[in-house]
Amino acid sequence: MNNPSQPATVLVVEDDTIVRRVICAIIKSGGYKVIEADGAASALQICKNPSERIDLILTDFEMPSMNGSDLIRRLKLEHGHIRAVLISGFTPDIMKMHGGESENMFFMRKPFLPEALLKMIESALS
Repeated sequence: MNNPSQPATVLVVEDDTIVRRVICAIIKSGGYKVIEADGAASALQICKNPSERIDLILTDFEMPSMNGSDLIRRLKLEHGHIRAVLISGFTPDIMKMHGGESENMFFMRKPFLPEALLKMIESALS
C-alpha cells in the first residue's frame, strides 16, 4: 500500500471548483496529500505521471465527457492498486441505471459531513 511515514495520496476529481476545493480542504485536514483534477481528462493525465503514486481516487459521478464510474474502471485497469470512492447526489439505484457504482468502489452520497468523508477515505484505504 503506502509508506506509513508518508501520507496516502488522494486524487480528487470534481468539475465544480468550489465543491472540489471544499473536499480537498477536508481531506488535507485529515493528513492526506491531495491532488486536484477538474475532470476525467486531467485525472487520466495526472495518473500517467510515473513519479506520482495515487493511493485513492475520489471522484464525482456526474461530470462532462466521462462519468466517475467509467473513470474509476479505466484507472483500475491501468493502475490496479488504486482504491476508489465515488461521490454523488444521486441515489445508488439511480446511478446503477446510468452505469454507475460497482462492487469495486466505495460510494458516498452528497451532501456529507467532513467526519463522514474522512471515515470513508480511511475505510477505502484499509
